[in-house]
Amino acid sequence: MTILIISSKKGSAKPLINAIKSHENYELIYFDHSELTSSLISSLGTIDIVIDVKDSKYQKEYSCSDLFNDSKYLKFSIKNVDDIEKWLEKNIYTEGTILNLTKKKTFRPLTVKENSEDENIPLANTLSATGKAIGDYELIRFIKSDDETETHIAIQRSINRKVSLTLLKQDLSNSQDSINRFRESVRAKASVSNPNIVAVYEGHEDQGKIFYTSELLSGQNIETAINYGLKLNNLQIIKLLKIIIESQLYLKVNQISHTPLELSDIYITPDETVRIANTATRKNNEILSEKNSISHLSSNISKLIDEDSNSKILFLLTDYKSSNHFSTWERFSEAIQDYEDFQSPISNINFNEPKPKNRLLIFGLTTSIFVTFLTFIYYFKKQNIQNITTYVNFDEMIRVGGGEFIYQKGEIKTLPTFWIDKYETTISQYKDFLDAIETQNINNYDHPQQPKEKTNHKPKYWDQYYNAASLGKKFMGHSITMNSPVIFVDWWDAFAYAKWKGRRLPTEEEWEKSGRGKNGNIYPWGNNVNVNFEKLRTENYSKWKSVSLIIEDKTKEGITGLLGNVTEWTMTVEQDPEIIGKYLPVVRGGNSKSNLEKVTQLTNRYALKNRNHRSSSIGFRTLSETDPTLKVGSVK
Repeated sequence: MTILIISSKKGSAKPLINAIKSHENYELIYFDHSELTSSLISSLGTIDIVIDVKDSKYQKEYSCSDLFNDSKYLKFSIKNVDDIEKWLEKNIYTEGTILNLTKKKTFRPLTVKENSEDENIPLANTLSATGKAIGDYELIRFIKSDDETETHIAIQRSINRKVSLTLLKQDLSNSQDSINRFRESVRAKASVSNPNIVAVYEGHEDQGKIFYTSELLSGQNIETAINYGLKLNNLQIIKLLKIIIESQLYLKVNQISHTPLELSDIYITPDETVRIANTATRKNNEILSEKNSISHLSSNISKLIDEDSNSKILFLLTDYKSSNHFSTWERFSEAIQDYEDFQSPISNINFNEPKPKNRLLIFGLTTSIFVTFLTFIYYFKKQNIQNITTYVNFDEMIRVGGGEFIYQKGEIKTLPTFWIDKYETTISQYKDFLDAIETQNINNYDHPQQPKEKTNHKPKYWDQYYNAASLGKKFMGHSITMNSPVIFVDWWDAFAYAKWKGRRLPTEEEWEKSGRGKNGNIYPWGNNVNVNFEKLRTENYSKWKSVSLIIEDKTKEGITGLLGNVTEWTMTVEQDPEIIGKYLPVVRGGNSKSNLEKVTQLTNRYALKNRNHRSSSIGFRTLSETDPTLKVGSVK
């Protein structure tokens, strides 16, 4: 067992050193931060535990963890001096004995003995070629090797940037087949452009050496984290899974050949950012099945879960592993999305609609209403055929007259006249918005409370589903068109779009009045079952229909799609019942999936945990307080 202690002030680590010396079965090494160099680290051999001592409030905050990827990395503050033994027992010892940190073999085991003293060994055959240079790059530490390549940490000297450098082995540099395979793999990796996947900087051929450089991953990979017994909370697990799924969907949708993702390819950085290795490879390379890859990841990631506090997500992963229905990344994404949607403690608040006082009268009217609906069915079908061949104004707004209306449990409220979008905002409309703000100051449309780290309004998965919509292809296994509702937009995106249009999002009272009318209908069409809507849910199920084709889901004024395609953002926020001072954004309406089991009612209310939430089942529509036909040039 080898323990390395590093600190900034000489003598400040002495109490810690003395405490560790009181135990046996260790080899203790100490260095000052200023003495620690890459060359020195390379010469130390295997380090089991690294303890980085913070001994001054003025000390620069930084981490050396990326230099010790194979070691357990701990930070110790001199504030803990009085409780050193407790700190050691918690982090290193168990009942006075050093924990057994013997690691399981990784999926890509590497055992390399350094031979840095032999200066005559050719560069590409020296796995620990510390101090060697190739063009602008100086190799400082070996990382790994496979049949054809070796990978090093290197410094790009001209800009002092640390990179990962992957080199074709010297004995293969004369083989044209090996060179071609290497070049194809580099081109495949370089074609990847995803914020969560490691970027390839550039390929090089210098003095007979063929290599490429890429972003250097820091932190701990998932495989090592599992071996060390790391546990993640519910939100961390969800974030990890979503990034994994997004990265793999990106590769799949863009038809980029790639090797299956392994635990050692997934990193959690010191600032808790998740990064995914670039697994793109040349075409026609043998690839394992998608289902097996997902099952392998699910079963292993479940080991990171604290079973006591995260039983629901553990059940989800266990269920996913054993289910034959979830065999693709799209299905996995939907499962996570369904789990995440509406998880707020005040979600799915279902208020009962006003009960009619005379039930016999309502029952007696059912037959006549049903006959009326049959007449409407024929009419609507006829109109549907006509709509296919006629122009549709997707920007049309419907006037909702002011005055009293029934709200929720029968409360009487009053609103002034307003105009609301006839349809949910479409992909095509949102594309116009994105194009327009490229040449404008985006801050003109941002909400004052928008998080600083949010720098654009491009929806999640935008490139994937926009391309699918424009090319007539499927996204996540479902048909999608340019006139389908925009999805994966958060509240800030919806707010900015509405402001760009010279409008705003509706409050939930305005949204509800738009659907229920003055008399408080349960559904957009009235209070009774709509046979056509029942068929839409079952026989003609489509997750994102063109917004103008949901004619079964329409008010008598023409407002369409309040129960589907997607649930909609509103301006309203709700007091969090658990956290004082925190407010939760309210969404209204049903979506294609929520209606599969039971038709959503217009009184249903949902609160989400925050306004950053994005979902395949949430979109929006806008509202104007003045007649939009009188606005000239409201769209910038």
